[in-house]
Amino acid sequence: MSEKCTETIEINLPSVELAKTIYHSLKPESNARCKITIKDGTLILDFKAKTTATLRALTNSYLRWIILVQQVYSQVTLNTDAN
Repeated sequence: MSEKCTETIEINLPSVELAKTIYHSLKPESNARCKITIKDGTLILDFKAKTTATLRALTNSYLRWIILVQQVYSQVTLNTDAN
């Protein structure tokens, strides 16, 4: 059975450095169901799933990971700038 549900999300980020950080953080998690690419400061996620429920779960997981990486990145850069 082929993947019948697809979704593409493009996230414009404030810097290329943040986009690369998120890309390298999520790349080990990517597989046949999620392809991650980066173009300039835009992170592109292409999802494929057999059902809409699986697609939703996959999308939510990746979006949560992106938020987490952004929060850690903000704290690290904030602490680095303070020193």
